[in-house]
Amino acid sequence: MDFEDFGDRIKRLGVLYVDVYPYHLDDDGRPSFLILKRRSDVVLADSWQFISGKLMKGETIRKAFIRQVVQKTSQHPIKMFKIERVNIFYDDYYDTVMVVPAACCQLVDKRVLLDETLHTEFAWITAREADEFLQLPVQIEFVRAVEAHLLGRGFTRFQELSVD
Repeated sequence: MDFEDFGDRIKRLGVLYVDVYPYHLDDDGRPSFLILKRRSDVVLADSWQFISGKLMKGETIRKAFIRQVVQKTSQHPIKMFKIERVNIFYDDYYDTVMVVPAACCQLVDKRVLLDETLHTEFAWITAREADEFLQLPVQIEFVRAVEAHLLGRGFTRFQELSVD
């Protein structure tokens, strides 16, 4: 049998969304992470999450990371690293498997001008507090990996990305 015999049953992977884990280094050198609470009238209503959003047509993933951070916080990242893991899930609306690349980025301070089109409030949390706020295990896993990397305890080296 040839590969073409199965082509009608193979679903393409979709990269439509990106996730960004913003952090600020506190005075003790430990990171605090920014989370946003979604409005009650949108998908994933009233849930806390990191920055997540769609790519625009023709946009690179790196540029989408930066645009999403600026749009949702009004801050430009001062450092950004790609996370060597992706979130993978089945999206029944598009009937495809979504692959969501992720990055973490450092913000200059904790001031956030919230984009209220999707979110109602924000909070800064530690990696230890992630279980209290976040519903998705992948987000908890990622925030712990980012913290370990920032504190020099991670097994994976994160590659720095340009923030230009």
